[in-house]
Amino acid sequence: MEYWKFVRNFQALVDDQIDDSIAKLSYLLQHCQGKARRLIESCSRKRPNEGYGEAWRLLEANYGRPYMIAHA
Repeated sequence: MEYWKFVRNFQALVDDQIDDSIAKLSYLLQHCQGKARRLIESCSRKRPNEGYGEAWRLLEANYGRPYMIAHA
């Protein structure tokens, strides 16, 4: 349930304010911890736009779970 709150806050405070994909990925890595951080750490080795997009795809695939939100 916290994932979607995190996404909205991150988009408003970082994604919508910064154009540089390297900086966005850096902030995303700083604000994730534990399993989520380990999941996306390898994205920093890719091209900036590709790595940032892949990080979000991985996070959504692992934490997005829309069926849980519908159930809640």
